[in-house]
Amino acid sequence: MPFVRALSQFRDEVRTSAIQLKAGSILKSCDELRDNVLPELGVRLEDRELGEAAVFKIDDKETLLREKKQRQEELARKEKEKAEKAAAKEKAAKEKLEKGKLSPMEMFRNDLYTAWDETGIPTLDAKGTPITNSQVKKLKKLQLAQDKLHKQYLQHISDLEI
Repeated sequence: MPFVRALSQFRDEVRTSAIQLKAGSILKSCDELRDNVLPELGVRLEDRELGEAAVFKIDDKETLLREKKQRQEELARKEKEKAEKAAAKEKAAKEKLEKGKLSPMEMFRNDLYTAWDETGIPTLDAKGTPITNSQVKKLKKLQLAQDKLHKQYLQHISDLEI
């Protein structure tokens, strides 16, 4: 079909020029022709590497439209996944900031302990029993992690005020 070959060659030339000129709107028009117009006419146009002619094939219109619908569904699924990942990432960031509100000096000030040292580490549990060295080590590690979160929270707050 000479008219399809001529249209394909014209599109290749326009596409090549648009890529060189970085003309996105022209490229979108070329894609619109390939993805929406030609399939309605029963023509499949497959792009090749830059400089190589696109390949066209005459195909069943229903097959082309079914493939188009599948591509659109796949694209929608990927977009949904991307949005869900972004929402989960944002939620995790908010939770991290929320955890950072608590000062590391105050994090162990609760009913589980009755005495604390100058850094806020408990020295006696609720029953008045001294905290063991291994427990102190674990508590210091938790406090260090909280200190990091708290500093990030304070930085975030100061960034918002600027």
